[in-house]
Amino acid sequence: MAKQILLLLFCISIAIINAHPCAYIKGGTIASEAAYRYQVSIRSNGTHICSGSIIDQRHILTSRYCVGTILVKDLSVIAGTNSLKEGGIIYTAKKIILHEDLSQDIALIRTTEDINFNSRIEPISITDKDYRDDGTPILITGWGSLLDGTLLTELLQEVHIRLFDQDQCVKRYGEIGESKFCTIEKCGTHLCQIDIGSPLVVNNVLIGIKSLGYNCGLDRADIHVRIYHYINWIEINTIIEPDPTTTTSAPVTKECF
Repeated sequence: MAKQILLLLFCISIAIINAHPCAYIKGGTIASEAAYRYQVSIRSNGTHICSGSIIDQRHILTSRYCVGTILVKDLSVIAGTNSLKEGGIIYTAKKIILHEDLSQDIALIRTTEDINFNSRIEPISITDKDYRDDGTPILITGWGSLLDGTLLTELLQEVHIRLFDQDQCVKRYGEIGESKFCTIEKCGTHLCQIDIGSPLVVNNVLIGIKSLGYNCGLDRADIHVRIYHYINWIEINTIIEPDPTTTTSAPVTKECF
């Protein structure tokens, strides 16, 4: 009798797994050390809140939802490490630049000093192409949840996903606008909502920012910021005007007679 009960329970468990193949997200694989040197951990009072990408010596590109309500004095980024617990270099934030349109999920962090590039830290180029082909392979990296938001990975993860046709995405999930795009993949292979701001990369070029997502592991599309839509905005807002308080006058020369 006991064996029959055990067999029944086993069969029920198999049925549940088959019925809900996405019950647990598998997440990605651990990224090789210094493989993604543009990736940073964005911190509020020292605690990781989301991801971002170094795009030049003074700017980090990320999600508005990540930093839109954070005080600049509490904000910093850590570059040059795959670990949330050790290593890396801390850069404090001087300014948070949010898009003028509140509905646009894009932001820049300007650091107080230049980011020093080395074998572990370097910027990533921004796309000059509008990627739209269904099935385009995309790499996303971040410190995602292994379960449904309950466990944060200590080490940087990488996941390979695919671009989802824009028209099909709209038909399935509703209007998302030209400033966003969808990715979709089989169950358990995309990162979770906690990874907003994470970079989406094609051929070593930044094409997107992780934005909206659904419960980890559910077979639904994730929605991301289309960087191509914001090229002009990024170019304008990464211009640093000279600080008038630090400018120096040209030396005065005297003419001798």
